[in-house]
Amino acid sequence: MKKIFTFFAAALMSVSLFADPNIVTPTISGDTEFTDSVIVTMSCPSPDADIYYTIDGVTDPKCDCPDAPEYREPIVIRETTTIKAAAYDGNDWSDVAEVTFTKKEVPADPNREYISLDPSVWGWGYNSVSEAVEGGLQTTVYSDWGAVSTGWDPIRDLSEWDKIVFEVSHMDGCDGEWFKLKAYLRDESESEGNQMEGMLGLDAPDNELNYLVIDLHQDKACDITKARILAVQCQPTGATFTISSVYLLKEEAPKYHLTLYVNDSTMGSVELVNAFKHTGPLEELEPLAVYEVAEGDTVILRATANEGFEFKEWKYANESNPEWTAYDEELDELTFVMTEDVEIMAEFAEKSEGIENIVLTEKAQKVLVDGVLYIVRDNKLFNVQGAQVK
Repeated sequence: MKKIFTFFAAALMSVSLFADPNIVTPTISGDTEFTDSVIVTMSCPSPDADIYYTIDGVTDPKCDCPDAPEYREPIVIRETTTIKAAAYDGNDWSDVAEVTFTKKEVPADPNREYISLDPSVWGWGYNSVSEAVEGGLQTTVYSDWGAVSTGWDPIRDLSEWDKIVFEVSHMDGCDGEWFKLKAYLRDESESEGNQMEGMLGLDAPDNELNYLVIDLHQDKACDITKARILAVQCQPTGATFTISSVYLLKEEAPKYHLTLYVNDSTMGSVELVNAFKHTGPLEELEPLAVYEVAEGDTVILRATANEGFEFKEWKYANESNPEWTAYDEELDELTFVMTEDVEIMAEFAEKSEGIENIVLTEKAQKVLVDGVLYIVRDNKLFNVQGAQVK
């Protein structure tokens, strides 16, 4: 319905700017708080009434009749916006509805990057029709494997990402049939041989949120590092689904705890040569440090004895010791790879004094090992220079 305005004398004016109680105030719908964008819909049940709106948060659509646009399809809001809307039947206006949509500033997540669902990018289709609705982008297919295509999606660098995730809900029209959804990536060569796909299959489609995932590290004949989202296909014929969000995901390796302590902190200390996130000490063990280490990371520990003391050995609280990859006796440095939680203690002792002017007694004996002479005294082994042998 087109708005009619007359600029005759007030007595002849046919348009009333006062609200008619018979015209229902429009409803403005959409998430009032959002992080990236929100799709806003408007509705009015009054017959023969059209909706007009403004988005500057100030202008009343009833008072700015020549400029207020008519609502025809959902609109996408990307910044904090106040929408005012009123319904008009050609003679009278409803009350004005007003809703503010607030964009929330959230810290950037380095492990997740959202992809816009702008209908101008996702509006291409093959045997399907797509439209922006409250909650996402809704698509209905009219043949098996009808598709919504991203004709203007840019080529993306995927080398630092692990997966592309499609959050999908409101699947309907399957009549109890098996519901299948496929998503495709294609590299910058646009060759059909250089593409990847992910699939979601459900035997009982519903309105719950489901996840269609493309694993960027899946086994494949081609190595795709730069690609664009090509399409999302669906079957059976007549099925409807809504994509609520799409994002790139970087998965973190599982974390383990490395617990370090010494038998006596006056004798020596333990240094974590390669630094990890320090999560704080455990109260029941002193001195002690706990580190958070990703699975597969290499740990290098160094034991340093204080003056008058010496490092003896590493002791583990684990039932099984971690796999050593290297041990440097000169630096008392231990290297291993984290595959589980590890508790380890560096044991120190008083430095053994050398033996001078060796006199054999009943408590001292000579021992010859592979042609090398050693002295055994008080159950300890010394070389002929008097240094204790470990």
